[in-house]
Amino acid sequence: MNKEQFLSDLTSGVINLNSADLLKYSTFLKENANDIDIFKAAVKSCSDSLEFASDKLKDNEALINEGMIYWGSNVFKFASERIKDHKLLVLESIYAIRDVAYDFSDEFPPLLYISQRLRLDQDVLLATIEYSNIGHDFKERYDFPFPYNDDKEFIMKALPLNAEVYELISDRLKEDIDILKLLTDVQ
Repeated sequence: MNKEQFLSDLTSGVINLNSADLLKYSTFLKENANDIDIFKAAVKSCSDSLEFASDKLKDNEALINEGMIYWGSNVFKFASERIKDHKLLVLESIYAIRDVAYDFSDEFPPLLYISQRLRLDQDVLLATIEYSNIGHDFKERYDFPFPYNDDKEFIMKALPLNAEVYELISDRLKEDIDILKLLTDVQ
């Protein structure tokens, strides 16, 4: 298969890079690991196609941005470590969840594939709490990072964004009068 045929078949829907087809075309993708056009099309179809891209493409911000439009933060799964630690890109991926009605957003929580440093970043956490589709599964899907579960200032910012944060805070703060008042106001 040549590049033009692959791109045509992918664009027309003949190829759907779901898990079975992704393995079927993995050799082709590996052989074309440096081809930005192929991976821009492939990442639209399946963010996991990035697994077969070159290290250079895994570090390409434009390619990652393209994937975020379709897959939100799941595009970070096979991205470079630099990309996984790029705060602006991570925040944009969280906002992509807000801006697009993903049917699968609960399957790809925003904090899953990013750097440990950004998992503890207050801006990233607040955006995750506010914009991701975390709904009723918040406590099950996220380990609330320490020391924030006992950080009153942070909790006072987070609680209005998602009242379920209350489930994750320290026992000391669960009894704090300001927290309880805020919780009453937001519910």
